[in-house]
Amino acid sequence: MAPEDRLRSPAPSCAIALNIPQMNTLRVIAMFGIFFHHLGMTVLRDPDTPVERVVHDITYVAADGVIVFNIISGFLLALPYLGPAHRAFPGYGAFLKRRFLRILPAYYIALLIFSVANVFAFDFPATASLRFLLEHALFLNTLDHETIGLNISPFWYVGMLVHFYLVFPFILRFFLRFGPTRAALSLIAASWGGCGLVSLYLTVHPDSVLGMAGSLMFFNLPGRLPELTIGMWLAAIWNPSDSCGQEGRLNRPFTFFLAGLVLHALVSAPFVGKMDGLPFHILNVSAVVPVFTLLFLWRPTSEAASFAAVGKLAKYSFGIFLVHHPVFSYLGVMPGKVPETTAELVKLAFLLFPVSYVAAVLLDRLAGFVVSLSRGR
Repeated sequence: MAPEDRLRSPAPSCAIALNIPQMNTLRVIAMFGIFFHHLGMTVLRDPDTPVERVVHDITYVAADGVIVFNIISGFLLALPYLGPAHRAFPGYGAFLKRRFLRILPAYYIALLIFSVANVFAFDFPATASLRFLLEHALFLNTLDHETIGLNISPFWYVGMLVHFYLVFPFILRFFLRFGPTRAALSLIAASWGGCGLVSLYLTVHPDSVLGMAGSLMFFNLPGRLPELTIGMWLAAIWNPSDSCGQEGRLNRPFTFFLAGLVLHALVSAPFVGKMDGLPFHILNVSAVVPVFTLLFLWRPTSEAASFAAVGKLAKYSFGIFLVHHPVFSYLGVMPGKVPETTAELVKLAFLLFPVSYVAAVLLDRLAGFVVSLSRGR
């Protein structure tokens, strides 16, 4: 059977239903990372003491939770079709419907609520709020650098994810046609190579009409595709058992790839202070992917998912991602508005995380109610 035939072929008899609890644990870690990144960058903008500088640096690096989310997304999207189950692809329309129903109801509800709330809470111009609402609703916000300054700035991630959904079936066919190793390495090289050419062009032509493309590329699919692709690659080669006659969890090419990332991270780390843009991003990916893989394969990561709290936090992690930054702003936690101390950060974390969790639960229930109404239930 040709590899591309798996897009439409039935699952073989050895297909198994996979339960991957470690993904819940990793999702929670990523969610906390992003939460503390935004809180840390709000509270500790200009750290004074050594302790504050260490906490600031930790919360800054915690932004790499986005990389973890991307690897998880690529892995879970690809696993049914590239993993041991070899499931038949349901078709472009059915795939998009399933994915959109999973994330867009909560996203659109949060977008509408926060867009209206910003007008009343901050005297935000209604016309500007409407403009940003439409950009986000059409997933064009990732192309507008002005949205980065909004309290809904983290919503760029949803736009980027939707863009990935739109091209995923084609990337999946590419994986099936050329194999996971060749496909993944080709896409990683094309993505980082293309971003590198754009960065080089902007260095030579700083007044180019491309302008913000150098920074916006990391809020869009071209700059993030390698992370999603690595997740797909891991899904294709990971095997939890030998039920289909396969052995081992990781294959040799992926292991060599991890070793290369580790080597790159070690060699590049001493120069991190001089890095920005693409080199800095690649260094982050080089550091995160091996750690992610180790945690993914580490038994305690799976065992941690058995705790009810981890399950709850994983279930509402997307909602927490959507609401936490607006919650900060509505409660007055904005740059320059709170004491810039580590003690203040800890105090606000204990206050703001429970509020964000409750808001996420309410958002999830409201989204479920709207979906049920749309289905006539």
